[in-house]
Amino acid sequence: MAIGWIKMHRKLLEWEWYNDVPVRLTFMHLLLTANWEYTEYKKYPIQRGQCITGTSETPKKIGISKQQFRTAISKLKSTGEITTNSTNKFTVVTLVKYDDYQPNEEESTTKPTRKPTREQHQNNTQPNNTLRSEEDKEIKNIRNNLLSEINISDVEDSEKKYFEIAKSFQQLFIKNLEEKNSPTKDQREATYKNYVDQIRLMFERDEVNKEHVVKVYKYLNSPAGEFWKTNILSIKTLRKQFQKLVAQANQPLNKSQHGSTEPTINRQSAETIRQNSEGW
Repeated sequence: MAIGWIKMHRKLLEWEWYNDVPVRLTFMHLLLTANWEYTEYKKYPIQRGQCITGTSETPKKIGISKQQFRTAISKLKSTGEITTNSTNKFTVVTLVKYDDYQPNEEESTTKPTRKPTREQHQNNTQPNNTLRSEEDKEIKNIRNNLLSEINISDVEDSEKKYFEIAKSFQQLFIKNLEEKNSPTKDQREATYKNYVDQIRLMFERDEVNKEHVVKVYKYLNSPAGEFWKTNILSIKTLRKQFQKLVAQANQPLNKSQHGSTEPTINRQSAETIRQNSEGW
C-alpha cells in the first residue's frame, strides 16, 4: 500500500464531478493509490500515475456498488480524467493529468533546500484537517437536529431533494393528526435522519421515483385517500405502504351512487401541493 501524502488543490471543489459522490470517491481512491514512481505488479510495468483496480475488491474499498464503480469509471473516461487498460486479471488505470495533480518536486524550478519533515507536514495540514473535522461534525449535528428547524441551505446538495420531500410529508402528517385531534409531538420532534434517511432509501432501494412521490402526496391530500390519511401518519409507515399507495393513486376515482366522481382537491390544497412538489 502507498504511504505518505498527496497534494490536493481547493479548485477540486469546482470540478464537474465533485457533487457526484460515487465519481468523487472513485477519483480520490485512484489518486491515493496511484504510483508516485515506476514499479511492477506481477511482472507487469506500472508507471507513475497508474494504479491497479479490480471490479470486485476496489468498489468494496471505496464503499460503493460494482455498478456505481463501473459508472464512475465510465464518467471519468468520458471527460478525459483517466484511461484504462484491462488484462484478464486486473485493470490498469492511468490518471491522465497526474503530473498536474502531483508535480514531481525534483523537476520544480523552485526546489526546496530540503524535504519537509513529518512534523512540518502535519503542521501545514492541520488547519485543513481541523476544517474538515468541523464540517463533518456540523453535518452529523444537522442529522440529529429537528427536521422542522433545519433550513435547506444547511443541507448537502446531494440530499436537498430528499429533505424537501421529507419536510412536505412531515407537514402533511402533522396536519392530518391535528384533524384527528391526535398528538403531534412525535412528528414535530422527528429528526433529520429519521425522515430523510427513509426518503433516500425509498429512492435508492425501493425504486421509487419523483412521479410516484408526487402522485402519492396528491392522493393523501385528496378525499380519495381519506382512509390512508388516517392510517399513514409516520414516515416509516409511508415507506412500508408506499407501493400500495401508488397502486391506489393510479386507480380512477370511484363514482358515487349519483354517478358523480368524488370531489377533487380544493384550490388552496392544490396550490400548496404544486409549490411543495416543484423542487422535488
